[in-house]
Amino acid sequence: MTTAANWVANGASLEDCHSNLFSLAELTGIKWRCYNFRGGGEYGPVISAPAQDDPVLCSFTRCVQANLLCVWRRRLKPDAKELWIFWWGDVPNLSDIIHHELEVVEEGLWECGLSYECRTLLFKAVHNLLERCLMDKDFVRIGKWFVKPYELEEKHLGASSSEHLSCSFSFFLHGESNVCTSVEISQHQPVYHITEEHVRLAQTSSSPIQVILSPYGLGGTLTGQVFKMSDPAVRKLMEEWSYFYPMVLKHSRGEHDSDLSYDPHSHVALEVIVGEWLHLDKLYTQSQQSHVIRRKKNISETSLSLNEQH
Repeated sequence: MTTAANWVANGASLEDCHSNLFSLAELTGIKWRCYNFRGGGEYGPVISAPAQDDPVLCSFTRCVQANLLCVWRRRLKPDAKELWIFWWGDVPNLSDIIHHELEVVEEGLWECGLSYECRTLLFKAVHNLLERCLMDKDFVRIGKWFVKPYELEEKHLGASSSEHLSCSFSFFLHGESNVCTSVEISQHQPVYHITEEHVRLAQTSSSPIQVILSPYGLGGTLTGQVFKMSDPAVRKLMEEWSYFYPMVLKHSRGEHDSDLSYDPHSHVALEVIVGEWLHLDKLYTQSQQSHVIRRKKNISETSLSLNEQH
């Protein structure tokens, strides 16, 4: 930091500086609602009930498609789900978005105060929005970091690592009503999308092929077991998860099935083992992004990349 005398001498000002702190939103005038299932929360893990059959998850996907700031969470007691929606100005038209079996259990506005719990959920909703935007730009989430995987060709060409810097976001409230984010930039070991070559290695090699699962960064092992989109169960699973991660079947862009670049006889899904758990993973060919779905208990994951040691 320069002294005042130096500042005058060199003519420096804030316009010449760079910052990792950004103002995202002004909370003044914000409003919110919380919905849950009228029956008291009979719906369990996501994988046990398809999204279109779960009132909270179905409503959440509609909110995402309507570009509403939203987040859903589980309640510990009872084991139920809640949907939170945030907006400014007039109440959005929710008649075709909120499932008829949901009811409002809480609502509020800025003038009545913003509790710590409500503020935390708002930050999570903003983070979800950032995550969807970054995934549309081919980033994958690994833990708190958003990473842009390398293409295999870049490994040989020595591509600039500056194009693959990782970023993470922390949120805080500045003053009384200004939502800000702190962006942390780092560089990690290169990660790569899974390809058919990795699958063949898993099928023929005596050494395990290690992978990293997104979004939580769990380590796993490829089994070499693959599936085709022509398998109705695989197709159904991908369609269900595409509502949460639109790049799976590109629902967010409105493409129709006839436009999807899938060969029904090519490999589009594979198995991954993490400890005792078996995962079903979606494998894009032609250097496209991969996605994984955890099939047991209450944890769901999407997207999978291969960690190559150098």
